[in-house]
Amino acid sequence: MRTAHLEAPSIAQAADFQGERRLLAALIVDAFDCYKRTVAAKRPSDRTLHEETKEWIFSEERSSLSFVSICDALGFDAAQLRRHLLGRRFA
Repeated sequence: MRTAHLEAPSIAQAADFQGERRLLAALIVDAFDCYKRTVAAKRPSDRTLHEETKEWIFSEERSSLSFVSICDALGFDAAQLRRHLLGRRFA
């Protein structure tokens, strides 16, 4: 399984993928961006978005478009990506 050597999935890393894999990588990148952007949100709609994003990232569900399933399909270690996300400071 590929480890996330970069700080987090990035557009540059996603560019290495083709077709459906590239789309799946974009979902992970977007989720991390959304999480970071809304972590200190004040507006209720932004707080809701943050909570929904957090729930998706930290769920252990294994449906076709779950975080864990997408990480598996791309060869990413979901737990390592989550640890990285939790270890970051966002302001």
